[in-house]
Amino acid sequence: MVPTIHCPSRFGPNLWNHIRYPRFRLFVRILPLRIMGAPSHGADQARLTSSFLSRTLPRLEPIAMRREFPLNTDLQIDESSMQCPYLPNRKARLVYWLPQARWSKTEFDRRLAEGQRRHGSLVYEPHCDGCQQCISLRIPVEEFAMTRSQKRVWRRGQKEIIARLGAPVCDDRRLNLLNAHSRWRGWSDDGEIPVSHYEFTFVNSIFNSFEVSYYVSDETGESKLIGIAICDEGEVGLSAVYTYYDPDYANLSLGTYSVLYQIELCRRLGVPYLYLGYYVADCRSLNYKARFLPHERLVDGQWQRFESLPEEGLVQMAKTPDTTSNLPPASENESQGI
Repeated sequence: MVPTIHCPSRFGPNLWNHIRYPRFRLFVRILPLRIMGAPSHGADQARLTSSFLSRTLPRLEPIAMRREFPLNTDLQIDESSMQCPYLPNRKARLVYWLPQARWSKTEFDRRLAEGQRRHGSLVYEPHCDGCQQCISLRIPVEEFAMTRSQKRVWRRGQKEIIARLGAPVCDDRRLNLLNAHSRWRGWSDDGEIPVSHYEFTFVNSIFNSFEVSYYVSDETGESKLIGIAICDEGEVGLSAVYTYYDPDYANLSLGTYSVLYQIELCRRLGVPYLYLGYYVADCRSLNYKARFLPHERLVDGQWQRFESLPEEGLVQMAKTPDTTSNLPPASENESQGI
């Protein structure tokens, strides 16, 4: 049996770290464990996790929880319903898994194929009552074909943007860039994103994670960092976790370029699928993902192929005002998210 904790949505700040999703103005309550960046394995971590929970989270209501968890068993955390960050007048409920050991690439592929996503060292999946609009979407990279507008973005990016791969890191440049992107999107009402949140969300990963950093040459000829894409790698799937960029370079359509770059990266690595996260047809900040064709969506547990979009769907994505957040025009709203 998977150890499970029932988590009411609202707890005091002493019990939860509020790790911010800057893209969706969603605060996810997570366990503030410090063992995630370089996790130990086996009984020691199980004892540490159990001890931490028993001391720090006494108000949690356990459904099935043991003093010492079975080895290599994920801790499941069920959260009560909260306001949906994607659709107005909807309630959302997420289920999280806290891995007790580093996942293999094969296990990570299996979770992606089942429709799960990760945030920091947690994995989550929507379990909303009466709603199934969050649909996992992936691109079969060898069959993907650019549209004319995507080709324009790609050609310009190839001329002006330099991409570098490396391990995720946190520094002043990246933190300032993320906060600038968040302010530009209108997601900074709750203040600046601190170093600890950046490190948890992007750096302290127990998965096979890396970052793609995007640079341009400034007027002095020096390289200037303008964007970051965080990625997770499996054997047959690459997961686009999050992309953010400098608003001053929005004319480069860096969100779209980043997706196109990651598709090309998959081809070079021999990875057949790029996972873009959740597609929500009625949410403008998520339905742009359907523009990458052909693609597959996880519908009722089965991956279904989509070759094209209805004309009315394209019109809706381009013109329908977003009632849930203060976003730039749809043509600029191209920053893939969690």
